[in-house]
Amino acid sequence: MTVFKRFIKICFFLAIYLAVVSKAKAQDGSALFNNLCADCHSIGDGVYFGPDLMGVEQRRSATWLLSFIKSSKTKIANGDAESIALFNKFNNKKMPDTDASDEEIKAILSYIKSLNKNAVSSNTTPGKVKEDPQTTATSTETNNTDDTPVASVEGNTDDRVTVLEKKLDELLDMQLRSEEKEIRPENIKNGKLLFIGQKPFVNGAPNCVNCHNIQKTDTFNWNPSAFELATTYSRANGFDISKLLRNPSSQKCKELFKDHPLTEFEIFDIKAFLLQVEKDGLLPEKSKSYLIWYVALALLCLFSLLDALFTKYISRKITIPLFLLGGGFISQAMIQEATQIGITTNYQPDQPIKFSHKVHAGENNIQCLYCHSTAEYSKVANIPSASICMNCHNKIKTGKNSGSFEINKIYNELKTGQSIKWVKVHNLPDHVFYSHAQHVGAGKLDCKNCHGDVKNMVQIKQVSPLSMGWCLDCHRKQKVNFSNKYYTSYKKLHEELNSGKRSIVTVKDIGGEDCQKCHY
Repeated sequence: MTVFKRFIKICFFLAIYLAVVSKAKAQDGSALFNNLCADCHSIGDGVYFGPDLMGVEQRRSATWLLSFIKSSKTKIANGDAESIALFNKFNNKKMPDTDASDEEIKAILSYIKSLNKNAVSSNTTPGKVKEDPQTTATSTETNNTDDTPVASVEGNTDDRVTVLEKKLDELLDMQLRSEEKEIRPENIKNGKLLFIGQKPFVNGAPNCVNCHNIQKTDTFNWNPSAFELATTYSRANGFDISKLLRNPSSQKCKELFKDHPLTEFEIFDIKAFLLQVEKDGLLPEKSKSYLIWYVALALLCLFSLLDALFTKYISRKITIPLFLLGGGFISQAMIQEATQIGITTNYQPDQPIKFSHKVHAGENNIQCLYCHSTAEYSKVANIPSASICMNCHNKIKTGKNSGSFEINKIYNELKTGQSIKWVKVHNLPDHVFYSHAQHVGAGKLDCKNCHGDVKNMVQIKQVSPLSMGWCLDCHRKQKVNFSNKYYTSYKKLHEELNSGKRSIVTVKDIGGEDCQKCHY
């Protein structure tokens, strides 16, 4: 009896140990999935940039999955039919190779399997696919080895699965539409109050406006605005923002909402508010106070003038000085604004992707010509395409400031085949000719001479006035490398250099002040 009791205890503790180990593996798998896979794949939330991985352990064998995850490129190069089919299905996008160990990949697969409520039970014979009673006459039970995808009959049911997925998408879309019809103005109002923090969340979650602004602002914010959230995770893009609110995708939001989940009522109201933001856009930026003061000063001047000439309610000793003082300020402002026409110093527009030169050119020391490669030999310095970005972001999928939200925009542009619509910052009038090749290639000017200390700019802005006077000042000071064979025809200047009459030759000396050099 004692031996039996010991045996029972051993079995009991072994069961606890296995449960703990299994749970630990699932947790490790969760962290690994979030770090390595979550940017391109979901588990049960539909197709992102890659396939939905729910039930992948039933569709493919463990050995196939292990080799494919390690190097899909190798599988495709070796002619593996399943790998090639996936490659073609997802617009010829190859999954990057990984240096994750076999144990780490198995932990990820265990985590994916743990989320599948319809996973094959342990008493089912491995390698067998349950027969569909409607297709028993035409299909046979298949025994698979580890090297064969587990549901090899999947190829015979692809059409049925596609039709079923389409119907499910239609049903989900109908459900979302019906939910949106139930939205009332009070839901939108309550959602806004929750979003901006005027009404607290039931479980103590932080208000959303701390990170996501709801109005236009000239302050740089790494986090997406409410409008970006609403449009990116919209139903039109195949998302439901309710899922995002229940299970945030970014690591920062996961940590913030870990112990403060939102209630279903709060989720519904915030979704209602964001749908309204999607329609209306962000609130306008607050008006500048200096405009109010300018108008007030102009009215005061007008009142002083009228009183001095006609009504004479106030002594001229007061009205005339007020008029002169106000008129002086207004005149100065008008002159200053008039002289700044066409000069856009400090112009700093918002870009479609929050790209930081400080991170790329500063912290990572990426050279300017790596991205703007035509500056040495072309009139213009090219704006890099998304494929240039992918040279690095094929591996780097999460940024330290913006998470994966901004980097995912690059993947989306590649997926849709559209180019990123960057906003040009440095603009010259149409009647001005300027060549980067002449200044960067021949003149060997450093980029910061015109563009400023770009390496320390989080958001790029124009620091130089780019006026004609500014250009001429540079031409009068900038030394020319006169040893260049191009300048052999300037005999007089060479004679002056050789005789010591001249120590340097500037751009001005070779025609840098001639109008037709830049205007023709």
